Amino acid sequence: MTNWPHQTIGSPDQPPIVFLHGFMGRGEDWQPIAEPLSERYYCLMPDLPGHGKHVDLPLDTPLDFAMIAAELIAWLDENHLPAVTLVGYSMGGRIALYTAYHYPQRITQMVLENVNPGLSDASTRQQRTNWDDERAAELLDLGLETFLERWYNMPLFESLQHQPDLLTQLKQNRRHNQARWLAKVVADLSPGRQVSLWEQLPYLNQPVLLMGGALDTKYVGLLTRMQTMLPQSELKIIAHTGHNVHLEQPALFINHLTQFLTQGDSHG
Repeated sequence: MTNWPHQTIGSPDQPPIVFLHGFMGRGEDWQPIAEPLSERYYCLMPDLPGHGKHVDLPLDTPLDFAMIAAELIAWLDENHLPAVTLVGYSMGGRIALYTAYHYPQRITQMVLENVNPGLSDASTRQQRTNWDDERAAELLDLGLETFLERWYNMPLFESLQHQPDLLTQLKQNRRHNQARWLAKVVADLSPGRQVSLWEQLPYLNQPVLLMGGALDTKYVGLLTRMQTMLPQSELKIIAHTGHNVHLEQPALFINHLTQFLTQGDSHG
């Protein structure tokens, strides 16, 4: 098993934080967030399978959350990290949630930004699976450039339309991806194929900070529901912000993250 491609900032002697990016992202997306934390924390920012430099495995390798969580734990072992804080955005948050449930002793606390624990209804799961399979085929058929335009025109990212420079830079960063791998990730890691974790939330005893943008009303509803089910959780909804809080409002994201980490330090 190869060591996941990753970036680090800060001293290995400090408490470790692992940042998990979203779909089409890469570890370095977290650099502006990790930089201010690096004096007190050891920040690790891996490229998730199928993203960034993490594309050296065979394309026919099955991707699912069990496999990725197991590899994440093996990567922690390789880096001599017995227990870490996980910060996950969107798809990265889904991976964080799955990992924390199945390997609770390895995850001390979590920050989950706009995360969906899964789809419980069978027909909804099938609809989402079909939708993601269509997106995967569309990506291979039309190419990455067209896919990016259509992806970021979805209502989920409407708030970014009001920050055109930020949106342009985001699309530019996403062009580093390989279309074949993105198509695989869209299909294999579809929420329709993901095991729902809603019923498991009450058994997650780690402190959890849930963060979302007020303009992303779908995820505000999901996060609000999650907050009622997680034993140790707090919810921060950021005004005038959409799905990508750490990109749209980095200063506020860092502020809430730092407050949460400081509480954990004092309890530890």
